[in-house]
Amino acid sequence: MFSKASIQCKIFIFSSLAGLLTACTAYNSGRETINNGKQNATLSGRYALLRQVAPPPEIQSIQLYPENDETAPPVIHLDSRQQLTLEFDYLDAGVHQFKLMVSHRTKNWEESPISPAIYLESFSETYFGDGRKSFVQNPAYHHYSYRFPNERLNITKSGNYLLSVFNYNSNELLFRIPFFVSENKGALDTRIETLFALRNDGRSIAQPFSAYRYPAFVQHPQFDLSFFYVQNQFWGRAQESERFDTATPGIVNFHLSRNKSFLADYEFNLLDIRSFEPDGQQIVDIQPGQTPPLVTLRRDIQRFDSRPNPYPGPSPLGLPRD
Repeated sequence: MFSKASIQCKIFIFSSLAGLLTACTAYNSGRETINNGKQNATLSGRYALLRQVAPPPEIQSIQLYPENDETAPPVIHLDSRQQLTLEFDYLDAGVHQFKLMVSHRTKNWEESPISPAIYLESFSETYFGDGRKSFVQNPAYHHYSYRFPNERLNITKSGNYLLSVFNYNSNELLFRIPFFVSENKGALDTRIETLFALRNDGRSIAQPFSAYRYPAFVQHPQFDLSFFYVQNQFWGRAQESERFDTATPGIVNFHLSRNKSFLADYEFNLLDIRSFEPDGQQIVDIQPGQTPPLVTLRRDIQRFDSRPNPYPGPSPLGLPRD
């Protein structure tokens, strides 16, 4: 279950329900090959999950979003007609083929013991290609797009998932990103308290408080439920709520402690890329003779004002302002 808070950032809340799925034979993904010679296979940054895999340099502009909303988190409801759209650019003049697999994950993103036969009502892998060639020649690239679930890749259980994309010919793992399938059960209410003068740097803190009215099939909420808050789709910075009570029948109240809460002033400045012109405001310089062209942007901190834009984009790999 997800909720958005209308503050200077976006905080998403998701709950994990344990014990609903019977563990079967463990799924072994050891068949994949990661090309460590081309890339740093795991993302060691502070904003992505450790289980994600960074793409090689020739793959750029990865997006994963529901329906046609590129700014929304990659979440779909179970047993709905919703689809996720995967898009990326491959910097090469040739056409490539890819293999796509999904794997169910625990609340901590470890590999789930559940067999793919339990959470998939389809093939365990699928293939796509036929990228759309770019109009520009320098650099040449193909744009690839794929939508799922579909008749070849149908997910039947809710939970955390990782989407893995492989090179069709070599079976090399190219990249891996998260998405979520929600049953959308129960009701969630959240409020955000903004706290001041608690940090040495003077920045404010957003502390979330939530109440979840859980469905009747949850028998032991103190053991069956766990809750995570995520700010601005930085999945690697998810914070689990360790403070919740079940004193009220049918309702769990939970929140983050102050030392785990988020910065309230996590703002971002937008860049309009419909026209690359060195206007001195956002774009300082452009050198079209390089491959690819080199664009120098003004640091966001130099354009900071009291009413900046909140983070708009779908990518969990984005960075906050400088």
